[in-house]
Amino acid sequence: PTTTVNTSVVAQSPFAGGGNSYSLNGSSSYLSLAADVSWAVGTGDFTIEFFIYQTNNGNENFIFDLGTSDNLAVSIASGGNKLNLYENGSKIFNPSITGSTNTWRYYAISRKSSTMYIYEGGTLVVSGANSTNITDSTSNFYIGCENPATPTQDAWPGNITNFRFIKGTGLYNTSTIAVPTKPLLNIPNT
Repeated sequence: PTTTVNTSVVAQSPFAGGGNSYSLNGSSSYLSLAADVSWAVGTGDFTIEFFIYQTNNGNENFIFDLGTSDNLAVSIASGGNKLNLYENGSKIFNPSITGSTNTWRYYAISRKSSTMYIYEGGTLVVSGANSTNITDSTSNFYIGCENPATPTQDAWPGNITNFRFIKGTGLYNTSTIAVPTKPLLNIPNT
């Protein structure tokens, strides 16, 4: 089950024809998904993708975090020009990004055959060897904050929609990918 704290669903999305997103206030709102074996991707393939709408980039703002120790987490750095990927408490990648506020942006993180690929708007911004063993299956998965014990810490200011987490499949490993134009769906056998 998903627990939401101080969030609301609003009729705002990156897709023509409309859609909804979660509106997060940047201080005390987040979504929490219960601990699950799905979060423990081990050293294998996985894909995480989402659309964000950021209203302020004055602080480091977390899009998601597994547990309270950045076991698997992504944030936008203060100033908005870097995307930070953390694994087991260490910053593994932090590529430069455009970091525009008040516009929808699409990101995809894909690990395939021990190589990580990170995309902004369909363009590869960094790739590199990665086989970090992510074993946390006992912590909650948080969207919109770093540390749920103190959700004002690095909370997400803006909207998030179409967050998709796929364990066991790295969907992307090319220099460009198509930015989704429709809501993301479940992928059979993943």
